[in-house]
Amino acid sequence: MLTVNTIYSSINDLKELVIENGIDINSKLLMQVFTGVSNITSINKLLRDITNNFPNAQIIGATTDGEITNGSISTNLISIAITSFNDVSFNIDYIEYDKNTTIEQSAKKLANSICQENTKVIISFADGLHTNGDQFLTGLSSYRDNIIVSGGLAGDNAIFDATYVFTSEKIISEGAVAISLNGNINVTTDYSFNWEPIGKELVITKSVNNVVYTIDGSSAYDTYKYYLGEEVAKMLPAIGIEFPLIIQRNGISIARAVVGLNNDGSLVFAGNINTGDIVRFGYGDSEQILNNSNKNAMKLNNKPIESIFVYSCMARRRFMPDLIEKELEPLLNFGSVSGFFTYGEFFTSDCTKNKELLNQTMTILALSETKESKNINLKELEYQDNIHTISTKALSHLVNVTSKELNKINKDLETSVQNEKQTVKDQEKHLFAQAKMASMGEMIGNIAHQWRQPLSTISTIATSAQVQNDLGILDNDSFSTNTSKIVENVNYLSDTINIFRDFLKDDNELKSHNLQDIIKQVLVIVGAGLKDNHIELDKEINQDENISINMVSGELSQVIINIINNAKDAILDNNIQNGIVKLKCYRKENVAYIEIVDNAGGIPEHVLPKIFDPYFTTKDSSKGTGLGLHMSYDIITKHMDGKIYAINQDNGAKFYIELPIS
Repeated sequence: MLTVNTIYSSINDLKELVIENGIDINSKLLMQVFTGVSNITSINKLLRDITNNFPNAQIIGATTDGEITNGSISTNLISIAITSFNDVSFNIDYIEYDKNTTIEQSAKKLANSICQENTKVIISFADGLHTNGDQFLTGLSSYRDNIIVSGGLAGDNAIFDATYVFTSEKIISEGAVAISLNGNINVTTDYSFNWEPIGKELVITKSVNNVVYTIDGSSAYDTYKYYLGEEVAKMLPAIGIEFPLIIQRNGISIARAVVGLNNDGSLVFAGNINTGDIVRFGYGDSEQILNNSNKNAMKLNNKPIESIFVYSCMARRRFMPDLIEKELEPLLNFGSVSGFFTYGEFFTSDCTKNKELLNQTMTILALSETKESKNINLKELEYQDNIHTISTKALSHLVNVTSKELNKINKDLETSVQNEKQTVKDQEKHLFAQAKMASMGEMIGNIAHQWRQPLSTISTIATSAQVQNDLGILDNDSFSTNTSKIVENVNYLSDTINIFRDFLKDDNELKSHNLQDIIKQVLVIVGAGLKDNHIELDKEINQDENISINMVSGELSQVIINIINNAKDAILDNNIQNGIVKLKCYRKENVAYIEIVDNAGGIPEHVLPKIFDPYFTTKDSSKGTGLGLHMSYDIITKHMDGKIYAINQDNGAKFYIELPIS
């Protein structure tokens, strides 16, 4: 095979070039046309001239953001690469998208049209504004997944108005063209990225295919505006390809560049970005790009290569316009180098055959019909720096070093935050333990109240039975009656212990519990203490329907006990006659409500906003630590996703608890 390429000036010059290189004009030729002139009239005239003078030529072409001809870069010109094959055959076709067919289905149709059993390579160009590159590659790979796909998305010099791809038969603004190379041909592929992530990690919070709606909860446009500035955001999508989002996929860094802006603030990217993807903004590292150019060429050494086609991202040319030819220079050691600057590159690993849509990347397709390899003595790349290139390299180096330093700072900060969170968590556990110990003291007092009467009853019954027995008047009926009363009171004591045990049980499992049952158990615990202090307990618990709450056993009980005990203490401290505590439980739709009201005179207004703060208390230090209500607040809000608050009304305080129903 032989490839010659040139900047097109006239059809006669093109014919002379072909003849000079010993190529038969009437043979079956592959012509790749890369035009920086995005004008249908000009493209039509060019195609007519070529088909009239090269009747057997198969033409595949695209509009560009720059042309590559023998390693030299041009813009707004026409570059043509002409390849003659000895044994390889090829098939060519095109597709136009329509509303009734997905891009993937259209690409599958194209693959079925051009591929055959011995197809080795597909070279394809698709329009750069309407093609979802990921879907297109999936469809194009459907015929056989081990076929290498190369090429890219057409450009229009960053105008983002209309891109075109074409064959000799058709010019297309929404569609794709492709040619298959069939037979005995050696293929080598490679790529060069060297775009580095910078800044914090961002999460794609809403996207559909290649349209991103929100990033970290903000519109995609606002995210670009926030991180890159309003001036840059106003230049979207034109400038978007220079500031891609970088994702890790299949072990490699992949950039996704903006190619469209919608009225709702969403951004259209060249390929898919999924909801939940972790992304970072990317920047070019010109120093790494140049340092790796020789390394990339070394990968091609000792491999059979006759022609090299380069499909490179427009961002590389625009990022380092005075240096980009230096990246291509080592490739010239292997022969003809031609191609164009794209809005997205199709890459297939010649080892794994994985296919990816890339951005910011230079992709290489090296072909040969012979197995003879070239052993090139590659020299280190040498070039003369000028002020611009030095500035570009210096800026890249600065950004690179700064980014690494920021990453280290962020990681150190993240570690510190995690450590601090653990410390706070440990402190919270300590607070809860303290508060629970305080509650245990209250509980033991309540248990004592609960047990006093049944123990007294058991003692009285036992003494009476003993006296009756001593006097010989204990009959069977009296014995049976006395033992039944003792068993009844023992069961009451046992039930009280079970309630106490459930309260103290260290069970962190979240389960569904009946709210009415929980409240009944709490009222058993606190009821005796209120009664002994002549405080009335007025309860109104809706039993019409089951109210189920997801909770950790004992936690809600602890909250209600804290509030009722505080009400009892306030009533006693303020010498309230006819003290009363009212508890009401009901539901409205999917929310359960608990209201606890007392008549202790209310909470001072300057104190009310602070009552849930840790260690805040108005009690004497011997009576309280200020942990009860703080713990109650954490249980309701953090553990149960509910709300708790207090107000003053009439002659007392009123606590509200709102809980979601499971």
